Amino acid sequence: MERKNMKRIVCILLTVLVLTVLTGCGSDSKDADGNARITSKWKLIEMSVNGSTDTDETFLAMEEAPKFTCDDGKTFVFSNMKKSHSGKLQEDEDGYTLKFDDKTVDMKAVIDGDKLTITIPNKTTKLVFEAE
Repeated sequence: MERKNMKRIVCILLTVLVLTVLTGCGSDSKDADGNARITSKWKLIEMSVNGSTDTDETFLAMEEAPKFTCDDGKTFVFSNMKKSHSGKLQEDEDGYTLKFDDKTVDMKAVIDGDKLTITIPNKTTKLVFEAE
C-alpha cells in the first residue's frame, strides 16, 4: 500500500514538473519594455497616404488592405493589393528596417506599446497595426 502511494506521489510530482517546464518555454508576447514583439499577430487599424487618414474598419479588413507578418523575427511578408513581398528585418536602435527581396525601397518599422507603425521614407505613407 505504501509503495502504491509513493508511485502516485512521484507521478504527481513529475506531472507538476513537466507542466512547469512547458509553461516556462512559452514566449511572452511583450518585451522587457512592455512593447509587443515584432512576431506578434498584427491587424491594420490606420492607413495614411498623402495626408489623408483612413480608419474605416470595413476598408482596413478588406483582402486588398496591407498586411504584415513576421513569424521568426528575421524575415517578414508584407502584402498589399493581394501581392506579397518578402524580405529581411534589420534591427536598429530606433526600430526595424524592412529590407525587401524584390524592391529597392526599404520601409521603417517602429513598435510602441501594442502598435506597429510602418512608414515609407521620403513618401507620405504610414500604416499603423495593432497587436491582436
